[in-house]
Amino acid sequence: MTEIILNTKQKIMYFAAIFLSGLIINCVMLKHHFAIDSYDFIYNLDHKMFEMSANGRILIKVFVNALAVFGLDVMKFQSSFTFISILIMSFATYVILDTFLFLKPNSTLKERVIVSLSALFIIFNPFGVDLLLFSYMTFFTSIDILLITLCVNLLVKNWSIKNIFISMILVSSALLFYQGWGGLFVPLLLIFKYYQLKEAPIKRLISTTILSTGIYLFACIINLLFIKKIHPLFYDKGTDRTSNKIDILQNVKNILQKQTDIWLLHDRMLPSFFFFIIIILLSCVIFYNIFTKSNKNVLRYSLMFALIFVLLIGLTFSPHLVTSTTWVIQRSIMPISAIPGLLVLFSIFFIKDHTKYSKVQNLVLGISIIFLVVLGKSTINITIDNISTNKIDEQIGRMIISKIEKYERETGQKVSKLSFTKDTYPTWSYPDVIVYGDMNVRAFIIDWAAKSVITHVSGRTFESTIMDEEIFNQKFKDRDWGELLLEEQMVIKGNTAYIALY
Repeated sequence: MTEIILNTKQKIMYFAAIFLSGLIINCVMLKHHFAIDSYDFIYNLDHKMFEMSANGRILIKVFVNALAVFGLDVMKFQSSFTFISILIMSFATYVILDTFLFLKPNSTLKERVIVSLSALFIIFNPFGVDLLLFSYMTFFTSIDILLITLCVNLLVKNWSIKNIFISMILVSSALLFYQGWGGLFVPLLLIFKYYQLKEAPIKRLISTTILSTGIYLFACIINLLFIKKIHPLFYDKGTDRTSNKIDILQNVKNILQKQTDIWLLHDRMLPSFFFFIIIILLSCVIFYNIFTKSNKNVLRYSLMFALIFVLLIGLTFSPHLVTSTTWVIQRSIMPISAIPGLLVLFSIFFIKDHTKYSKVQNLVLGISIIFLVVLGKSTINITIDNISTNKIDEQIGRMIISKIEKYERETGQKVSKLSFTKDTYPTWSYPDVIVYGDMNVRAFIIDWAAKSVITHVSGRTFESTIMDEEIFNQKFKDRDWGELLLEEQMVIKGNTAYIALY
C-alpha cells in the first residue's frame, strides 16, 4: 500500500473522523442524565467539593469555582459540557495518532486507520463510560486524559530534561483532577518509546522504563502529599477512603476478588468473555509475530511486551492498596479497559517485519472493527438504562411529593423533614436494568440520593432526620416489598415523612 505523509488538511480530516466516531458511540450521553452522585453535586455542592479535596482531586474544585464566576455549571449545562468533553477526548485520541505519525510519517492508510481505532479504544474504553455517566465529572476528567496524552506526545518528540520536568508537572496536574487515568501514562509512553529505541541496548530500554515510571510516581507522591498535608490545612477531616487505617492485606484480597469480574465478565459492560477473547486474540497475533523473528528480537520484544503490561496492571491497581476502603470500580481502573487498544497499537509497531504483514494487518483491523461495534452498542445500551433509571427515580419522587402535598392540604401541617430506612432485601436496580458497579443504581436505595431526587423534582428542600422507632417497628420492620407500594412504605407524622426504600 502507498505510504503518504499527511498534510494539515488530511490531519484535520482524521481528527474529524475520530470526533464523529466518539460522538456516535456516546450520542445518547448528550441527553440529560444523572448518576446517583450527580444529585449530590447539585444539591450538596459544598460537601461534594470537600470530597474532591479530601480525595486529592483539588483541581476539580478549583475549576468548579472558576466556572461559577462566569455563571457556568456543569450540570445545568450538562449537554453542552458533555459535547465539549467528547471533543476534548477526541483531541486526546488524535494526539495518540499524531504521536504515531511523528514516529512513522510515511505510514499507510491502513496503518493510520488501525491506529485511530486503537486510540479510540484507549480513550473511549468501556470502563471510561463510567465517567461519562457521572456527568459532573466528565468535563474535568476529559482534561485529565488530554494532559496525559500530551505528556506522552511531548516526551516522544523530545526526550529532554526540560520536557521531563514539564511532564512531571502535567501528570501531577492530571492526577489532581482524577487519579483513574494515571495508570495509562507509563504503558502508553513506553509503547512509543520502545519503538523509538528498538535498536538500542537493553540497558537503554530499562533506564527509559525506570525514568518513565519515576515521572508517574512523582505525580503520585504529589497527590498523596496534598491529601495528607495540604487538605488538612483547610478541613479538619478527610473521607473514609483517605483518613482511616489502611489494611493492605485486606485491600489485596479485595482486589483479587474482583479479577474474574474484570477480565472475564468486564463488569458486564461487554458480553461475557468478549474482553478476554479480544485480549487473547491480539496477544496471539503479537506473539506469533515475535516468535517468528530472529532470536535477538524474541527476547527484546518479549521483554517490551512484559514490561508494558506488568506496569499497566501494577500501576493501575497499586493506588487501591493504600486507601482505607478499597473501592475497585470501573472509573478507578480505566487503563485495564484500554488494553485492547494498547495491544492493537503495540501490534502495529512490532509486526512490521513479518513476511505476512498485510494479512496480519487485516486480521488486526477485523478484530478492531468488531470491538468498535460491540463497544458502541454496549455504551448506548448502558446509557439508555441509565436514563430509564433516572425517569423512574423522578416518577417515584413526584409520587412522594404528591402524597406530601396532599397531607399538607388536608392537615395544614408543612412537611420539612425526611427520614429513610430500607426494607430487608432492598433492590438496587429497576426491572430489566443492569447495574454496573454503581452505574444505573436506583437513587431510591440510598437515603441522600433519594432526598436529592425529591428536591430535584419538587424544588423544595428538606432536612434529614432519624427514623421514628415506633413507626419503624409498626410499619417497616422485617418487611420486604420488592416493588413500589407507597401506601405501605410511607408514613407522614407531624412535619416529617418517613419512607422505607424497597
